[in-house]
Amino acid sequence: MINAANPNQGLKVIPSFVCPGFIPRILRSLHLLPMTFGFLYVASPPALSAQRMAHLYAAATISRGYVVGSKLKPSGLHTWAGDTTWQLIGRKHPRVSGIAFAAGGKTIFLACGNGVMKSSDAGRSWKLTTDWRITEAQAIAISPDDPSRLFLATAFGLWRSTDSGESWRQSDAGIQKKFFSTIKPDRRTSGRLLAAGEGGIFYSKDFGHSWQPANLLTTAVNTLHQSRSQPEIWLAGTEQHGVFISTDNGVTWMQAESMQAQSIYSVSIAPHDPTLMAAAGWDTGVIISRDGGRSWQQIGASLPTRHFYQIAFDPTHTNRIWTATVEEGIYFSDDFGKSWQYSGLYGAIVFDLYFHSGGN
Repeated sequence: MINAANPNQGLKVIPSFVCPGFIPRILRSLHLLPMTFGFLYVASPPALSAQRMAHLYAAATISRGYVVGSKLKPSGLHTWAGDTTWQLIGRKHPRVSGIAFAAGGKTIFLACGNGVMKSSDAGRSWKLTTDWRITEAQAIAISPDDPSRLFLATAFGLWRSTDSGESWRQSDAGIQKKFFSTIKPDRRTSGRLLAAGEGGIFYSKDFGHSWQPANLLTTAVNTLHQSRSQPEIWLAGTEQHGVFISTDNGVTWMQAESMQAQSIYSVSIAPHDPTLMAAAGWDTGVIISRDGGRSWQQIGASLPTRHFYQIAFDPTHTNRIWTATVEEGIYFSDDFGKSWQYSGLYGAIVFDLYFHSGGN
C-alpha cells in the first residue's frame, strides 16, 4: 500500500502559494486545430466474455498531414472490430474532448468544441444540450450517486447541471483563472469534486456551489485521476512540473521528484493495485511506477514517438496499459512495455480514453 513506513520517500512537498498562471501551450495549440476532423471511437477487447467486457472509447482528432481541402476519415463514434479496424456508429461530430456514460450505457455525454452533446439511445441520435454561453468544453463527468447531476470543465469556466444536461449553471464563483482542463467527482464522498486547470487544483464539498484551493496552485494542471481501490489516492499531471500525488483525497499534494521538469497530459492508476501508476505527456515517453509514485521508469522505448496525450490501465485485463500517441496511433502492452500492439488511429490526437462495461 502507499502508506508504508515512509510514504513520502521520493516525493517533494509543495508549499501553498500562487505563481502566474498560464494556459498550457499544447492545449492552446490544439484549440487551433481544424475542428471538422474530431473523432470518437470505441474499442472492445475481443477475448473477454460479454459479462466482463469493457469497451474502450477514444475521443480523437485526425490532424497528421492536414491541409485545407484534404479528405480525412469521417468524424464520430467508432467501435474497434479487432486488429486495427474501426467501425463508425452514430453520427459524426467535429471535436470531442471528453466522454461520460451513464449506468446502463444508453445515455452518453460528450464534451465538445461547441458544448455538450447527449445521446439517449447509445449513440444513434444526438442533441446539443448547451447554448451560446458554453464552448470549448474540455471534460464532462456524471455524479456517481445521482446520474442527473453533471459537471463540465471548459476553457472559460466550470458548469453544472441537475437535470441530465437539459439546463446548465456556471459554477466557478471566486476562481479567477477560468481555463479548466478536467473535473472529477469523488467516488467515495457525495457532493465532493476536484477540478484542475491553469490556476491549479480546487475542491468542492457541495456539488460545485463553492470551491476551495488545494495546495497545488503553483502550476497549470492538465489531468487528474482517482484510485478505484484506494480512493484517497489521486494523481495529477502538470505542465512542466511532472506528476503530483495526493494521499489525503486531493487536499495536499506532493511532487514526484524524478519527473519535475516534464509536461504530463495523462495519468492512470491500476484499478486492482493503487501502487501501480502510469504517466505520459509531451516528450516524456511512457513512464510507470510500481511503488506508489516513489520511483518511476521508462517503458515505451520501442514506441514510434515520445509524445503522448492519453494513457490508461485496462480494468479487465490485469496489467494491460493503453496509450495514445500524438499522431502515431494507439498501442497496448500486456508486459509492462516489453512489447506493444498497434491498434489503429494513426494520424490522430486522442483527447480521452474511457472504459465502459455497460454497468457503472
